[in-house]
Amino acid sequence: MSITPSRVTVAELQGALRAAWAGEFGAYSRPGPTRTRPLQRQNGRALPGNVVMVVGCHGGAGASTVALAVAQAVGESGRSVRLLDCASAERSGLLTAVDAELGVDASGWRLGRRARLPIDRVADVLDSVADVPAPADKSSGLFEVTVVDSGWAANAVLSADSWLAQVSSCAALVLVARASVPALRQLEHALAICAPGPLVAVRGRRRWDRSVHATAGPLLLAAEAAGRVVTVLTDRRLAATGITCAPLPRAVQEAGRQIVARVLPADPQTPAAQEPVPLQPTPHRKGLWK
Repeated sequence: MSITPSRVTVAELQGALRAAWAGEFGAYSRPGPTRTRPLQRQNGRALPGNVVMVVGCHGGAGASTVALAVAQAVGESGRSVRLLDCASAERSGLLTAVDAELGVDASGWRLGRRARLPIDRVADVLDSVADVPAPADKSSGLFEVTVVDSGWAANAVLSADSWLAQVSSCAALVLVARASVPALRQLEHALAICAPGPLVAVRGRRRWDRSVHATAGPLLLAAEAAGRVVTVLTDRRLAATGITCAPLPRAVQEAGRQIVARVLPADPQTPAAQEPVPLQPTPHRKGLWK
């Protein structure tokens, strides 16, 4: 007797792969949490307190490193803070940053802790930024500052139909890019589509190459002239190992403190809302371009 295998469509194969990633079936797997779209897509609830959103302008920008440095700097200032990693589970830059795993809550977040810093990561593999679950209401009011590592492309975060896009419009925004020609081009695009007045964190050396210097667009030049550019020095060890439980390099920690000093008010009770700042390109290049 011969058995003719039934045909499987591409859509069915894709669905099976997504289910396997989520742990929903398999010989020895336990059912994983069911992914649902966030309610905030309908009601638009914003995060309470002060919010600092860190957005990478391209792949490998180092946004997770900057977000961790910022969160740790906020904690040093005496304010209660948490760090939200909104990347899909398989792309988390903070996967090995925690030293304690505390399980998954009902809203779809994997809870963790790095010393005294709570780090919550998305528990599921997601298809788009619109699928990022909103944090649970019961934990939102416990922190004076929430640092958000957006984990998705800048264009999707800043303009998509999601609660992250709504939060980005009123959060203290930090755009992260490397000091390279293609990276600065994407940074200029992100500056053009975001709310006025974001802070820019550029990862690289103290002085840029001439080719990189020539790529700097008018919005980046205006941000530098207004004191809204912070250099995050590249560290060879960190570049090789990624973020681990080991302390961040001192230069990266100092950059986090500089960012916090620029984007958060001195009084923890004062909202950190962005105010539009009129920007004009300046022909005289200082600071990074000496």
